Amino acid sequence: MNPTLLIIAAGLAVGGGCYLLIRQLLPSRPALQPALERLNSAPTPIPDLPPGAPLEQRLGARAQPLLEGRITALTLTTAADLAIVGKARSTLLGERLIASAAGLVVAPLAGMVLSLGGVGVGYLLPGAASLALGVLGWLLPDLLLREQASKARAEAAAAASAFMDLVAIARTAGDAANESMVRSARISGNPTFHRIAEVLQQAAWSGITPSQALVELRDEWAVPELGDIADIMRLTSAGGQVIETLRERARTLRDAQLAAEQAEANKQSERLTAAMTLTGVVFLLMMLYPAAVAML
Repeated sequence: MNPTLLIIAAGLAVGGGCYLLIRQLLPSRPALQPALERLNSAPTPIPDLPPGAPLEQRLGARAQPLLEGRITALTLTTAADLAIVGKARSTLLGERLIASAAGLVVAPLAGMVLSLGGVGVGYLLPGAASLALGVLGWLLPDLLLREQASKARAEAAAAASAFMDLVAIARTAGDAANESMVRSARISGNPTFHRIAEVLQQAAWSGITPSQALVELRDEWAVPELGDIADIMRLTSAGGQVIETLRERARTLRDAQLAAEQAEANKQSERLTAAMTLTGVVFLLMMLYPAAVAML
């Protein structure tokens, strides 16, 4: 890099730092509206974490009151993704901060090692790589969480189809609508069944209908199949026959899930075929390279 540009950049950095320092030290007149909002708002509680809590939980719990509301534009996950995985937003924030800090540090350290080894990389390349890795480290936990949430939704949809079959069996045995759902939810220890049993118990305590509780769970997890159960069970109060409807809907869901699994298996097979073909091409080039060099 041009030494003149380095001097100019260093001067701008030092001047900007001095300006920010002086501005922070000098008294300023606060804006009235934000000050009133801070006075009237309730303090943000800091969660009481156990002594052996992981670093990302402790870091996220401390940073969330400071950064919450300022990082919405750089968030790729939704509240439904966090709910279905069972992860707190503060924990995700801690993972972002740790991954971003690691990305910011890796490139300068690599540049320093290369400089000590006699390889000059300058300042521009490590700086750009540091920023890129920092942004990637910030977004990586979100991408991993979205993948986990997608798998959890597929498992919840499969559990919902099994739950429909169990409710249909309970209804055939003569159980009432609410009793059939409660008994069916308690049969399995699957996380989806366990969560359905919890919301049904909470519905009994709060006085809302089980169908409404399942609709709320559908909105919380963004799993439409749970709403299908609620819609079908509403037919009971209207005098409809729900047993065959439940079985037919469960069969349709299983067929759709099987088709999705077959499509995913075909995709994986295509990837494996492409990898094997590429390996064969590379091996062929390695075999032909000595002969081509001898001919040339």
